[in-house]
Amino acid sequence: MYKLNNKKGFTLVELIVVLALLGVILAGSYSILSFGNTVHRMGIDEFEIQASARLTAQHISNVARYASATFTIPKSSFKESNLTDGWDYIGIMDGEVVLYKYEQQGGVWDHYKTVVAPKSDKINYEIFFNKVVADNTEKIIGFTILGFVDDQVIEYDADGNPKGHITIISQSESLNSLQVVHKGDGSEPATAVAFRTSIRENPVLEEIKPIAQIAMVLDVSGSMAWAMDGSTTTTVADRRITKLKNSSINLINNFEASDYPIYVSLIPFSTDANDPNPFYLVDSHTGTLTGIINSLAALGGTNTGDGIRRAYYRIVNNRTNAAFVNRTVSDYLIILVDGVSTYGSVVSSSNNNFFTSDGNVASSQVKGSGSSLDTTFGTPYVEAIGNMIKADGKIKVHVIGFAKSNNATVEAEFKTNLNFIGQKTGAEAVSSGIYYHLAGDEDELDIIFGAIQKEILNDLWYIDGPQLIK
Repeated sequence: MYKLNNKKGFTLVELIVVLALLGVILAGSYSILSFGNTVHRMGIDEFEIQASARLTAQHISNVARYASATFTIPKSSFKESNLTDGWDYIGIMDGEVVLYKYEQQGGVWDHYKTVVAPKSDKINYEIFFNKVVADNTEKIIGFTILGFVDDQVIEYDADGNPKGHITIISQSESLNSLQVVHKGDGSEPATAVAFRTSIRENPVLEEIKPIAQIAMVLDVSGSMAWAMDGSTTTTVADRRITKLKNSSINLINNFEASDYPIYVSLIPFSTDANDPNPFYLVDSHTGTLTGIINSLAALGGTNTGDGIRRAYYRIVNNRTNAAFVNRTVSDYLIILVDGVSTYGSVVSSSNNNFFTSDGNVASSQVKGSGSSLDTTFGTPYVEAIGNMIKADGKIKVHVIGFAKSNNATVEAEFKTNLNFIGQKTGAEAVSSGIYYHLAGDEDELDIIFGAIQKEILNDLWYIDGPQLIK
């Protein structure tokens, strides 16, 4: 007779203990796996923020470095419905970093969008553009890129600078732009950039560029053959007129290199300003203008008013130029003198009313001392013509004194006369109560011409710049 083995199963208590232990083990394993997934997801978010922020920074740096014109613009102006033909854009729109290139695709010129950093439920971006305070050249663009995870908000450091989960602070110098124009302000910071890489790439746009016409009234009286300090010299290179020629040619060459249509008329004056030159488009007549400048000769008195009169009519009459139809034209008058006004022009030898019409004057129509400040004909004539310019209201005037005297009395009279010319012609103030520039040598004249050129091109950029409708 066989005896069966006595086998026992698990008791209920043992099963409960085993299940409890398994639960603890599984819970621990799940926590480890969940933590690993969370870390992995955070790592992906972190990488995505860093990669997108650095890619955006690279795009902005390339924009600043290679653009020929650059504007920073406020957030409210950066809209797809508010993009200006001819301009490219980069900035934040609808939660993503976007680049709009104005280019031709399929024969159609339009703004075509590229997403640099896509919109995400987990990641947000902000970009702030700022003017670099230490940048005297105004060619550096500063920017801060902030990246946020989930609902993180902007925080600020001890200096008041914004910071995010990822913060990239950088700046880049514009190599090709004359300057970076900042349109943001304290009430609304700039969060996008409008830029051009080359205006000449699109000939259609070139046809509608704004225009500048610049009349240069240049003193060629006898004293322009003197040295800068007023002493006589036989060395041609030391003469004021030689230095004027050098600086004027440099200015013409600089205008020729710009992307905008610039028209220049040269009006040399001494005892009169007879036979002034017409306006020439600098881009195609640089040689002609250079030839006129090189032919200037110093001789005669100083009839400043006559030079201004001829320039005024040159500007007004040229506004009917067929090339100006449907174009925005900005008018500029540059008046350069090396001494006081010694003559004025009258209607005739028997009629001392000032001659204010266009055209040449005869020698009998020129009245004044000829050698010293003339307050009967010289300065009042400047005022009479200046009133015409101010009444026109469309001509921006710059007055330049080109001389240097060691005689305090002579220097004071010269500066007083310059300020008189500036005030009576409505010239822009250089500083409080001062309406003229003063150049004591060729280098200083180059600097002044450069500043005026920069202002003119800056004006054209504003006219031709991106629309900033809010």
